[in-house]
Amino acid sequence: MMAGILAVSPSWLLSGIGAGPLELKSNDGAALLRELQIASSDAVASQKRVQEIVALLGSVPVGAKCHSKCR
Repeated sequence: MMAGILAVSPSWLLSGIGAGPLELKSNDGAALLRELQIASSDAVASQKRVQEIVALLGSVPVGAKCHSKCR
């Protein structure tokens, strides 16, 4: 997930080997805008997923026994 947010490959994130971050020209406004839109949509998707997990955690009673769904 972190590799996706940073737009790098997991292998690069762990070892520095593989596809690294893209280097954009500072004067390429259109490319920067596209990257911003992608990052914003990724952030929205991540936030929705966090909210879903929080809702699931809220529906699990504290101290509940784990059944086969938990594995």
